[in-house]
Amino acid sequence: EGIGEREQAIVAREIDVSSREDALIKREELVAAREEAVSGREVDICTREYALQQRQTTVAAREEAATIRERDICMRDETLEKRREALETREEAAFQRHEGLDKREEAAAKTECDMNNREEALNKRDRDITLREGAINNKHASTVDPGNKEGVGSFNVGWKRFGPQGRDISQYVPRLPDAPTVHWPTGLITTTPFVPDVRRGKRGRNKLKWDHTYVKTVARTFKSSRDRPDLCVHATFTTRKAAFDLITDCAAHGRPLVFDNFPDSLTYASAGTSINDDPFMNPLTWSTDRADGIVGANLLTPRDFQDAPRREKHSMAPYVTATLLDFHTWLNMPDKVRCILDLTCGFPQRDTVTERLADNVIECISSTPGNKYSGHFDIAADIMKTLDWFLLHTAGFLTFGHIDASGMATSAEIRGGGMKEWFIFVATNMPKPKPGDTRRERRRIHGQLINRVLDLIEAASTDTLEPPKTDDGKTPDWKVDGCIVELRPGMKYYQPAGTVHGAFTPVPTAAAGKHYFTYEDLHRMEVSRRVQIAKDGVTNHNHNCGVQLMLISMAAALPIRAANGQVFYRKPMIAMALMLVRPKDYIKKADAPETLTGEDDKETKARNAERMAEYTMTERLRSDTWAEEGTAFDRLAYTVATTILLACKTTYPGDSRPKVPGREYILEGDRWDDPGPPLDVRGLTDDLRTKHVDEVIKQFAPSDSESEAGADSDSDSDLTDLE
Repeated sequence: EGIGEREQAIVAREIDVSSREDALIKREELVAAREEAVSGREVDICTREYALQQRQTTVAAREEAATIRERDICMRDETLEKRREALETREEAAFQRHEGLDKREEAAAKTECDMNNREEALNKRDRDITLREGAINNKHASTVDPGNKEGVGSFNVGWKRFGPQGRDISQYVPRLPDAPTVHWPTGLITTTPFVPDVRRGKRGRNKLKWDHTYVKTVARTFKSSRDRPDLCVHATFTTRKAAFDLITDCAAHGRPLVFDNFPDSLTYASAGTSINDDPFMNPLTWSTDRADGIVGANLLTPRDFQDAPRREKHSMAPYVTATLLDFHTWLNMPDKVRCILDLTCGFPQRDTVTERLADNVIECISSTPGNKYSGHFDIAADIMKTLDWFLLHTAGFLTFGHIDASGMATSAEIRGGGMKEWFIFVATNMPKPKPGDTRRERRRIHGQLINRVLDLIEAASTDTLEPPKTDDGKTPDWKVDGCIVELRPGMKYYQPAGTVHGAFTPVPTAAAGKHYFTYEDLHRMEVSRRVQIAKDGVTNHNHNCGVQLMLISMAAALPIRAANGQVFYRKPMIAMALMLVRPKDYIKKADAPETLTGEDDKETKARNAERMAEYTMTERLRSDTWAEEGTAFDRLAYTVATTILLACKTTYPGDSRPKVPGREYILEGDRWDDPGPPLDVRGLTDDLRTKHVDEVIKQFAPSDSESEAGADSDSDSDLTDLE
């Protein structure tokens, strides 16, 4: 039993030892696995350590490269600073050379003037000797040199007989020391814009150096308008009938026109050798004096005057506030280069030719449509303000390139003894469509045309007259061309609608004229209004409300006008119709009037009412329903406009059917500003002459109107408001 128990114990111990051996084997396996895992981790750690060492090496290399680049940048910065200093030195040297060249040019001009004077003196001596010889030989002697078309030894003859006398008028008003001069294409010598800077460190600098350079560039680049018959027509006034015909033709085709010996201009023309000889540099002439006043302006009213030096610094706010009496004191102060634009005339400025051309004003005042229509309930003050304008300039004022308000045509004349150098700017290579171009392509070219006019205005406002670069930096395929009209007393200048122009006034000058438009030039005006709305600052004023009211009156008068046998042309008629049917294309949305504080202040209330009235009128006139919600007079004008558009449908390559004209109409014909062929307006509108517009409208069934409108639904000039 004892042995059996011992054997059992041994077996149990063997089993226990086996279990322990199995456990040890498992532990050994686990330890081996852990050792293997540790070895793997050691390998991973070694790999990561190696990668970190590589990254550390790369970072160190990058830090070294950054240090080198930083050192290079410092060196480049030092080099650039040295180059900048060198450029400043070169610029200063160039400025000194430019000043030296100006002085050499002035010296050469003086030498040339002296030589001319000596030649004239020698010629005079030769003529005197010839006359004496002729008298001795009892022969008739002529006092005119056949080689001198202007007369013997005289600069101020013919069209030059009025205004400042002499070839060199730089001393017409007190002149500052070192004031530069310029030679004009006609041989005239004047000063250029010059106001010396008296600040410390700036002494001697010309505040108007940019203006000076601009004037020099224009005088050097352009010829006299009398030598450019392709750009400006010159004629001598004969009869009013001949004048009306020539003015109308030039306006329709966009040709500036200058008359010599114009009757109304001769009324106020004078000549003199100094400002003291000019009767229009007298405040009494500007005043409301019933006996001697001509302009009809109050001398004590505070007004805004443009100041040229201030304009150089603050182009958006170039004004100083003063009265006309203050302006009179500036006339003999050469450092005051100022002007007042569009001085409102209290007295009518009679012009028996131009005022009969102004269809816009004639039809606003008369009652052409007859007693069936009462006309407008609102008459914008602009209608009368635009008719007569009056300008006063001191010597040396420069007006940059621009178009006149709303693209209207302009007449201009000098009052008294002053003068102006009037610049006309044109662009070469105007965009034109090809015969096979589609309507869409023509509209794209129309956009190029608008941009070309905008670029021309921009170029005409630079001192180099260079067209701006294209969007990709290339030189454009056109250039600025132009001419200079030397506008003197006794002459009358007619400027077509939308002409880009500028002016330089070398001596104190009073100028007067009219803004107007006719049935013949509405196509040029329509393009100009598109230019005006495309970019701010291209014109010197905004008369959109007044212009729109005048267009309504002109359209309403067409049936009667046509019955009288007046000839109307296709493109001006389409232009008028588009401006009435699509007013939003030409009038910007009005800014909502701000609420001003001070409700108890009468002046504040008046200003609030003024702003609200302007806002209300603008929004009404640009609304698509201006005629529908207006008077019968408005409906008459709108019906005339829609009738013209429907009658002028065209078919271009790619069109499936005729469509009413849109903005692409202006590209019809050889030139964009040609008026096109005559249009039978009488045949289109004669029923509106004998019947009330509401009767005519009722004749058209709504279904016909709706189908007509729907047929043109893919045109940007759809007549979707037809009823």
